Amino acid sequence: METTTALPAWIGTTQLDTPTPARSAPPIQVPSPQAGTNFAIQLERQNHIFESIWDSLLDRTSLGHKLKDIASDDPRGIDLPKLTRWISKDPTRNKEYNAAKRMGTHLVLEEMIDISDGKDSMEDVARSTLRVNTRRLYLKAYNRDVFGDQPAQSENSLAGGITINIGAVQSPYAAPITTIEQEPLVLENLPNE
Repeated sequence: METTTALPAWIGTTQLDTPTPARSAPPIQVPSPQAGTNFAIQLERQNHIFESIWDSLLDRTSLGHKLKDIASDDPRGIDLPKLTRWISKDPTRNKEYNAAKRMGTHLVLEEMIDISDGKDSMEDVARSTLRVNTRRLYLKAYNRDVFGDQPAQSENSLAGGITINIGAVQSPYAAPITTIEQEPLVLENLPNE
């Protein structure tokens, strides 16, 4: 005896049987003669916005804020790639921005200490480790002089870096390992206590 089950309505209908209409290419837009002036106006407006937020951007960057957050907080819709290009085009601006980033690294260091002490939340150790390690990489990238990997120097270190290979040296005091084979000693007729 064979039983059949009715399929739900959402399974029974398929979209595969209906042909999809072909997409037409979008119409080609021919630039108007005023397109160059519109671009110049937009560029001038963008530069004005960037210059108006510049001091605030440096202040917030020196407090450890990310450029992405600073741009997204502005209600005028700042385009982040355009902002980074604007900063990097001018050597003076670029130098000021990098100085603010270096100043902000010290606040990021304090944040790392709070994370590792668990002051801000009760998150798991793996997540806290990831947060601290990410900030450590940030510190090394933006303030290599202070937080970069420095070679260990000791009082007895030799200038010039001499390497001595001691792998092939064998001590005259080390005896080769030998196996001693001996029959076990059996004790019989021990007096009872």
